[in-house]
Amino acid sequence: MTTTTKRSRAKTNVIKSGGNGKQSKPKEVAEVITIQSIKTEIIPVHLVGLTPYLSSRPPMPGKIDGLNKEFPSEKEALAAACYAWDCKFWMKSSAFWNAICSAAIIGRKKPGTIRQAIQMMDAFVEIKGSKPKLRKDIAVNHAKSTPAMITAIRAEFWPWSVTLRIRLNVNGLSKTDLFTLINLAGFGVGVGAWRPQCKGTFGTFEIKC
Repeated sequence: MTTTTKRSRAKTNVIKSGGNGKQSKPKEVAEVITIQSIKTEIIPVHLVGLTPYLSSRPPMPGKIDGLNKEFPSEKEALAAACYAWDCKFWMKSSAFWNAICSAAIIGRKKPGTIRQAIQMMDAFVEIKGSKPKLRKDIAVNHAKSTPAMITAIRAEFWPWSVTLRIRLNVNGLSKTDLFTLINLAGFGVGVGAWRPQCKGTFGTFEIKC
């Protein structure tokens, strides 16, 4: 689909008479400009986790023998460790957007081109497959000036799956390249805490047809 617009451009005619130049009024000449429209398509993509997903929200410090005083129950701790409402659990779709853009280097694509070619239609996507369980791990807290060892309380989902709705600019990226980048992102980048991008093994995924 193309859009055609007209832009007026002044054209001056000079008429000489008796040795004296006489300038006529400018005439309006229409200039046709063709604007190419952006062809987009919304594509649903179903992803299945290959390794457990750990919530990527900031880890909560806790005690090794139990929860901290701020979250006395496991239900409250899970609600704080991940995004939960309407009796469902969610994660940010931007995590997958970042993973796909990071995988562009692996796929020998320019990250800037990928960022301009794909958009996530939903801010959050529902995590399906299982209910989360509370997980406690020893981690390093870099928030302080001196890093300290803490017990990180996170939500772990296994098995898990999500469905993304991706708006694709087909003029800038083909569907084949998009699906290839998604699988590269699932293998080499991942989502959540301790993913392959952060020297871990969690949060890997692949496309399920």
